[in-house]
Amino acid sequence: MIAATHGRSVFSYPFDSITGRPAPTFTVSGKITLPNGTPLQRVKVSIQYGNTTEVVDADNNGVYVLSGRIPADSKVTITPSRTDFSPSNGVSTSDVVAIQKHVLSVLPLNDPYRIMASDANVSGSVSTADIVLLRKVILTILDTLPRNWRFVPKLYVFPNPLVPFNAPSSIVIQKLDAVRNDLDFIGIKTGDVNNSASPN
Repeated sequence: MIAATHGRSVFSYPFDSITGRPAPTFTVSGKITLPNGTPLQRVKVSIQYGNTTEVVDADNNGVYVLSGRIPADSKVTITPSRTDFSPSNGVSTSDVVAIQKHVLSVLPLNDPYRIMASDANVSGSVSTADIVLLRKVILTILDTLPRNWRFVPKLYVFPNPLVPFNAPSSIVIQKLDAVRNDLDFIGIKTGDVNNSASPN
């Protein structure tokens, strides 16, 4: 192993035991957007490899990068998160009406991200309980939600798009063997079924 400094942190890089040269390391990166493609800001991305966990910030274009530090063949887990202190961000009466029509089967939501956004109480379903919760948020009776944001890998294929609640929130690479710049995520704001949430 060889130690190197990066800012105030010290990172250890493995040597190839045969050649005596540093083992290959790779960069991982991706972009985080709302379902409508708008870049999402103020997202922290946790990147775990081996016994190391690093957290990087997405930039104003929703792009995150961890450059050239992950040893080849590492298992990598990437998990975004965002702290939004306003649960009412993107939540309005029009969202509640859309969810109500879905519950009553008058006009069902046919998009997995919109259905996930409707699950305000994180129950794994959409019901009148979610409508009640979101109405309280709009009326400022409640100033918090069980979960404000959820993230889903962009390349994830829903087995059943109408029952999307078990979608993963992380990307797991079992064995990193190349640079990866396609590790994108979709950010879903709870209660926002019409994609009106502020991305910044």
